[in-house]
Amino acid sequence: MTNLKNLVQLDFMTVKPYFTVKTLLIISMVILFQTIMTGSVFSGIGVGALLGTLFMSYPFVFVEKNNLDTLYVTLSVKRKTVVAGRYLFALLLNGATILFALVLASIGLYFAGVVGFSYSIIGVNQIEPWILLFALFAVIQAIQLPMYFKFGYVKAKFLSVVPFVALIAGYFASMSMSDGSAWLTGVLGKLSVTGLTAPAIAVVLVGIVPVSYGLSVVFYKKREF
Repeated sequence: MTNLKNLVQLDFMTVKPYFTVKTLLIISMVILFQTIMTGSVFSGIGVGALLGTLFMSYPFVFVEKNNLDTLYVTLSVKRKTVVAGRYLFALLLNGATILFALVLASIGLYFAGVVGFSYSIIGVNQIEPWILLFALFAVIQAIQLPMYFKFGYVKAKFLSVVPFVALIAGYFASMSMSDGSAWLTGVLGKLSVTGLTAPAIAVVLVGIVPVSYGLSVVFYKKREF
């Protein structure tokens, strides 16, 4: 447990230098601009979720650059513990970036009303959109993490873009076909009406996340340092 806690703290220390005042100001402006222009709190929160996904890979950069994997072996830190620490770090980082974005998006939504922009409060008091947003990025990260543990950051950084491209391509492909669009809307509508959105997503995550973690452990154990 102590090793796990130390590993998570180390991962946060590796991303801390990137959260400078200048960087935070730029990120804040982007979130506020997105929220005001779209009039939707979810566009701003989406930026926060995206940031969490991007910063999640930074510990892999730091570890690879400083050859810390070899140090872990020297200190007899179990590779399974390293993987668990990275997954826990990703979860906590996602929570922090989304909460940060939520605060700014709420401010942006307020100013959207003040300046006369149209805005929507849909989803603010509903759980389904929040769950869908969280699940989307959770799935992307669940696909990316095993790649990083198998190949390292340098070799996997291009492959890690594939989940984004695949999901975006799949979304626009379904939207371009009336049948596909109607089907997707119908499914989401039925899940929402019947109250099955949360259980359905929970089933997906319960299936994907453990598989992702298991693959990461297997891949990381096979690497030589």
